[in-house]
Amino acid sequence: MLSGFPHTLLIFLLHITEPHNLRRIGSPGRVTNCVTSLASNRGVASIQRSVVSFARMKPIADPSPSIQTQVKLANPVAGLRMTGRWFVSYVLIALAAISYLPKLFPTSLSASDSYLFGYNNRVGIMLFLFFVAVGAILTRGFGIGARTASGDLRLPRAMLAWSLALVAFCCAVMYFVAGRYNGFGESFYLVDRIWLLHIGRVPYRDFEFAYGPAQLYGPLILHKILHLGIPQSYYLFWALSDLFGTYFLFKAVDAIDFPSARKPWIFALLFGAGLFAIIRMGTNYTFLRYALPVYFVLGIHRRLRDLRAVSILMDVLLSIAFCGILILLSPEMAVAFAFAALCICVFRRDVPLPKRAIIAGTLTIAFALTFIVALKLRVLDAILADGGGAISFPIVPGPTILVYFAAVFICGCYLYRSLFDRYSDDNTRALVFFSIPMVAAASADAIPVTSSGTDWRHSW
Repeated sequence: MLSGFPHTLLIFLLHITEPHNLRRIGSPGRVTNCVTSLASNRGVASIQRSVVSFARMKPIADPSPSIQTQVKLANPVAGLRMTGRWFVSYVLIALAAISYLPKLFPTSLSASDSYLFGYNNRVGIMLFLFFVAVGAILTRGFGIGARTASGDLRLPRAMLAWSLALVAFCCAVMYFVAGRYNGFGESFYLVDRIWLLHIGRVPYRDFEFAYGPAQLYGPLILHKILHLGIPQSYYLFWALSDLFGTYFLFKAVDAIDFPSARKPWIFALLFGAGLFAIIRMGTNYTFLRYALPVYFVLGIHRRLRDLRAVSILMDVLLSIAFCGILILLSPEMAVAFAFAALCICVFRRDVPLPKRAIIAGTLTIAFALTFIVALKLRVLDAILADGGGAISFPIVPGPTILVYFAAVFICGCYLYRSLFDRYSDDNTRALVFFSIPMVAAASADAIPVTSSGTDWRHSW
């Protein structure tokens, strides 16, 4: 699983790799300490007066937002202990419902395993999102929220150099081992279609292609400029995509506001997981496809602060440009980016509501026109077919699916606390917005048991 890339898995790692302190406002332990102190210093009569005064105090359901940002109840394990056994029962009921109830709904005719087993992925995904939302509300997000930064939270620049060197080495090894066959793994599919483009066939009209046109035209341009063979041009474009993607992954993890001293470990885990895709030699599974949209989302979040008319216009134009680039690379990433950009604008509390409405309306019109053009050029054919149930697998609670579900639930808890407890508008929330549309790709295209193929690539 890896098509939602650093959004869900990244936030999951941000929470599980950092130890937290548990501090509850008005906790029983604090009351006990207070009574003990009174007993040692004031005597029984003083204790009675203090207890009466304490009983008359107005109970406070939740601390103020300024206090909440200092609360460090970000440990899901501690939160789970407080919810009791009912949450375990809730999880089991949710998994059973997601596995069984979609089979009661009719499925449309499509070339997919889900159709063969009679599993309706749309119903399964809606149930999954429903149980995540209800679970986050009932548990009050397990207290997952903002924490204050401490120490140097930037990634060491040496990690980028070593990562680029490792990617270049792995790409070179794979080329010398398998490149002479003019196709290996995923590259067979792409090299064949570049040949069709080279002889004058038109993508999406004369032949099927499941990804963005840049993955065809990029190698073809290198072929014409450098006078290399079609396979050699493709492998050069593939290696460059992985190298640039590694850079954008490093910059994205480095730019996240979440205060964790374990960022190097998070980058290493994400980088190590994505490195295995090099074996398949496909431009459709490089770091560039998954890291670039995350980098764009963080960039838009950083820019939507200047409220001058010129800056707003530049932000809208930049959003359109980013969306267009992602359509050329991978259309489903463009859809998720557009959704995230709109959510960032709508939920930006430091921007007045009228201006938020104007910016959101302008972005909606601009994104709609962009996708209409892509639809006319038939670039969205594959994503529409997938939305109709093609190439889908039943959602079975296997190991990788369960890990992904846990990551999405933690994201849902973080989003709940961020929206309803009014935490600061950090860019971690922007990644959660980006991950919401990617749930469909990650859940419907996920093989439940293995860690090879489409399953692990569609959960990042």
